[in-house]
Amino acid sequence: MAPQAPRAVLRCSVVIVGGGPHALACLAALVGGDGKSPVRGTVAVIDPGSHFLDAWYGRFRALEIDRLRSPAYVHPSAFEPTALVEFAIREGRTAELEAAPVAVQWMPTTDHRPEHADSSGASLLKALPSSALFRDFCASLEAELPHKWLRGTATRVARAGGGGGGGGSSFRVQYSAAGEPHELREVEAAALILATGPVGAWSIPPPFAPLLSAASSACGRVLHSEQLLTQGRGTLREEVARRSGGDGGPASVLVIGGGISAAQAALTASRAGHRVVLRSRRPLQSRPFDIAVGWLDVRHADRLRFEYLCLPPTRRLQAIRDATAGGSVPAPYLEELQRLAASPGSSLRIEVDEAVDRSVCTSTADSVQVNGEDFDLVVLCTGVAPEPLTSSALFRSVEELLGAPTVGGLPRVDSSLRWSRGEDVFVLGANAGLELGPGGGNLVGGMRGARVVSNELHVLMREGVCAPPRSGWPDRTAFANKYAALLDGREPEVADDKYSFVLGRRLRLLARSD
Repeated sequence: MAPQAPRAVLRCSVVIVGGGPHALACLAALVGGDGKSPVRGTVAVIDPGSHFLDAWYGRFRALEIDRLRSPAYVHPSAFEPTALVEFAIREGRTAELEAAPVAVQWMPTTDHRPEHADSSGASLLKALPSSALFRDFCASLEAELPHKWLRGTATRVARAGGGGGGGGSSFRVQYSAAGEPHELREVEAAALILATGPVGAWSIPPPFAPLLSAASSACGRVLHSEQLLTQGRGTLREEVARRSGGDGGPASVLVIGGGISAAQAALTASRAGHRVVLRSRRPLQSRPFDIAVGWLDVRHADRLRFEYLCLPPTRRLQAIRDATAGGSVPAPYLEELQRLAASPGSSLRIEVDEAVDRSVCTSTADSVQVNGEDFDLVVLCTGVAPEPLTSSALFRSVEELLGAPTVGGLPRVDSSLRWSRGEDVFVLGANAGLELGPGGGNLVGGMRGARVVSNELHVLMREGVCAPPRSGWPDRTAFANKYAALLDGREPEVADDKYSFVLGRRLRLLARSD
């Protein structure tokens, strides 16, 4: 069935594509009260979910993850680090803030007031919030922020009115409404913010790929963790019971993976009384966060970020891979796994198999045999293999419309997170990793990116705010890369900056005056 013609166009100041934590952080930064100037701009949000963080919560529910890895000062209220703790205090829920498993002296110097400390005097800002507390905080934040929610999937971006060029013009975003994939709708805005996650296909070890095929007699015995999210299959606990024979007795479950999803899947199946083998390519490693602590440590983060931004873009890609390589498990999860595996008569085994991709798999109607051992269910917690963003029709349309540059499949954004010079098209999250760094995809990166974009769109969104006069100084902002002034304009990563000649000229004059 051919798509229908679009309906009447909705007009707003800013359209955000995506409904995850980065999108909510950006909305909070754009329309949250600053106590100085009232909001005049309007914001529309396009996402397939029914509310912010819908898919994010779905993952937590499916894997029964009850606590975040990030401290309580990291959340979508981009300009208010204490907001989550203050919400917990107001609601009488400070018991849901659990002491972090690492000694952290790296907290930003936001606030050290007594009311933000627990009974032992430790700062609640360093504590890890429960999933329920974080969810309720984000729901309260969403409820107080004015916006128009458009449930659907964005597919294409064009110039408003079909125009072909000219910076500063409006954009028209086409999307298919949820539940009505053949009905196209459009929204027009002066600025576009792409806050979607990375695109990619499920990462499936080759020997298991045929078993996920609908034609396989064992298709009900192999599960990828992403199916719990994309197909609305409930929790992993429910899925194990549904697929493991149905007699109510203990099942034999093989979990493949080495990250938090694999650890949670193994613990969930073990707690339900099943026999579990957790198999990973390398020994499980524990990290309190999804990247090295130094990237969150105010004593080291600026230096790491400066060193990262001094790299040419192609080397930044490798730096991101190095900083985020391999899955990791929070210490409490790893300790519980090791305790269960070491207990007498344990039904949990932890194994390392570097040759997982060469496993020998056969199947029957009742089980899957992997390397000679029978399992009622195999759970693949192997994540998603990233693909170039241009494999997405939405990102491809923006790239073609603006001639927007990419490096290694990622948008080559500038220090303001604009994807194309002179255009109010911004990229947030892991997709802006070339500028935000290895932490671009986590909550810290969400707060930083939201502040950058909010600062860039302050004139558009606020009453009584005038655009600053143009001058010969570089067009950089307080929240942009503060180390750019250390460069002289000849480096590959800034050589195309139209203001780089100003930086170089000023630095050379200073050198001669010495």
